[in-house]
Amino acid sequence: MEGLIFLCGASIYFNSTKAANKKGSILFWALIIFLPVIYVLSIIGPPPASVNAVTFSGFAQWLIIGWGYWIDKNRFDLS
Repeated sequence: MEGLIFLCGASIYFNSTKAANKKGSILFWALIIFLPVIYVLSIIGPPPASVNAVTFSGFAQWLIIGWGYWIDKNRFDLS
């Protein structure tokens, strides 16, 4: 179900925006590939080795928000 929601959201965003430059296209597809890979690795990977590892990964997730902002700055709305 989560995968279906992810694909629907990605499809809606892709169909309602257009890449303003090559970065807009590459960054979008890189994120679309990166997110499912991280999801699968979190399921099949070993448990965290320490509390510090969990803390670091939690803070690192904020980079994904910046990545999304960067993508959006390199795409424009079709409406």
